Amino acid sequence: MYDANNDKFESCVKELFEEHWFTLLGEEGDVEKVEFLSIELDEDPYIIDVDEEGEKTATIAFNGIVSFLADVSYVDYSNAYYEKEER
Repeated sequence: MYDANNDKFESCVKELFEEHWFTLLGEEGDVEKVEFLSIELDEDPYIIDVDEEGEKTATIAFNGIVSFLADVSYVDYSNAYYEKEER
C-alpha cells in the first residue's frame, strides 16, 4: 500500500515544504524564492500505530531526501570592505 501511494506522499511533502519559510542560522541575510525540485523516499516506512478496529488507519513515518533551490543573500563580513578606523 505504501509503494502504491508514493506519488501521494511526495505531493503532500512538496505541498508542506512550499508552505514553510526558511531562515539562515548564524548569518545575517535572507532566503527567497525557494523552489522544490524532488524528493527521494526511503524504501520502507516505520509503522508507528495501526487502528484495526475504528477507522482502520495506520500512522507511519519515513525518511526522505529533499532537493531544492533557493536564492540566498547574506553579509560576508570576512570579505567586507571597512576603513581601518572603523574596525
